Amino acid sequence: MEFYREANLEWPPPMGSGNFDHIYVGSLGRRAAEIVVLIDAMFPGPRFDGTNTVFEFIDVNPDLKRILVADSSGQYKSPWRSNPCTLTGKSQVVVRITDADGCIVRQVASAELFAMCGWYPSAFKRGISLPDVELSSSLCGNCFSAFHIGPVLMALFSIVDTGPEATLFSEQQEQQAQSEAESESD
Repeated sequence: MEFYREANLEWPPPMGSGNFDHIYVGSLGRRAAEIVVLIDAMFPGPRFDGTNTVFEFIDVNPDLKRILVADSSGQYKSPWRSNPCTLTGKSQVVVRITDADGCIVRQVASAELFAMCGWYPSAFKRGISLPDVELSSSLCGNCFSAFHIGPVLMALFSIVDTGPEATLFSEQQEQQAQSEAESESD
């Protein structure tokens, strides 16, 4: 509420008014939607330059005091980032898109969350719906599970020399094979 007062915004935000028609809260809860409204009002999107669409991202799940950080002069720095934040299981990622059609602010969809962690839409069977955004965020935010780290570790082990232990083991195997061959020839 303090931040709303500082920004000269009405509390609670009138979500149905014309000022917020470009914001689509989707499945965001009330607190997250209020943060989106505040951040969008405090840090308006860039103007479209006629060539490049601008994408900006923010995670609205953390506490507002963690999202809004002041610089040395006491001015708040924009929390909008040009690339998505690190996904966690509780992330509520919002994207602001500025293009020739204007500006929209919306929650990142399930397919987009999966694409952010490397599971592109072409990897999914057609006709099977993806989980809702909350479950997708949990799955993608916890993506460094065996599904992702397993292949990385296998690739790592295939290229890493295992050192003297492996040499010692292979020498022992060779000596054992030679002694078996000598004992058979006797």
